[in-house]
Amino acid sequence: MYSPLLRSSLCALLASLVLLPLAACDSGGGSDADPDDPPALENTFSFTVTDADGAPRSLDGFAYFATGTDPETSVEGFVLYFIDDEDFSQNRAADGLFGLAVRKSGRPGTGSYAVSTADDDFDSGSTFAMVLYENVSSSSATVYEILEGTIDVSRSESDRLDGTLSLSGTAFEFSDGGEPAERAVTIEGAFRSPGVGAFFGTGFLQ
Repeated sequence: MYSPLLRSSLCALLASLVLLPLAACDSGGGSDADPDDPPALENTFSFTVTDADGAPRSLDGFAYFATGTDPETSVEGFVLYFIDDEDFSQNRAADGLFGLAVRKSGRPGTGSYAVSTADDDFDSGSTFAMVLYENVSSSSATVYEILEGTIDVSRSESDRLDGTLSLSGTAFEFSDGGEPAERAVTIEGAFRSPGVGAFFGTGFLQ
């Protein structure tokens, strides 16, 4: 079974993701990018996962972000997606690496933001909740529960968000339906993330 913290984190993520497909929009309207430095479609992330024994492992792929507002409550949501394939689809996410960093607020400006499993802080919009999945549709899967850390945003524009992250958490490794093995991990890395609309148009999230 998942730990209580992992269940809490997953529930918070799923609840907040309901906001995003309903009425997505760019925070701040049109692009505020420098016309001499356009946000090219460079949407990569690279993470290094290190366990308690010091053995490093690389997780690499593509990053996107999206914003949305629940039309019934007017609550804003923001999500960073991490996926190991440029084909941004639900089915592909279940087959490989897929991650979410979610904030119950609009697009963050530049600065440092905490990542936490504390429900009160998440509900107030002050922290991110984050989880990473690997091969969740297979008999051998890994779920990374992020317990704490920071996401440092170095560039924040209506169509571009770049930054780094430094995290700690627990990897739950599932095999053949048995109880998962657990190991403590740290995750360090960087991401370059355009808005989803830069690839798919705003209709993708509506």
